[in-house]
Amino acid sequence: MSDSDPTLPAGGSADRLTQPAVPPDVAAALPSARFDKFVRVEKLGAGGMGEVWKAWDTVLSRWVAVSSPRT
Repeated sequence: MSDSDPTLPAGGSADRLTQPAVPPDVAAALPSARFDKFVRVEKLGAGGMGEVWKAWDTVLSRWVAVSSPRT
């Protein structure tokens, strides 16, 4: 018998299935942190071309990295 669970997506784990639809830090985000379908949570870095943010994609319900141009 195989250790893999056929009900999980390939490469998936049970932890991914038990995560909340909206992480608590996103639910508490200020309205100013929201733009389009994303909620900015944490600044990951900055450089000459702009900033990179950890964000929650509210449509796909997953974490993404979003870059913004330098102003």
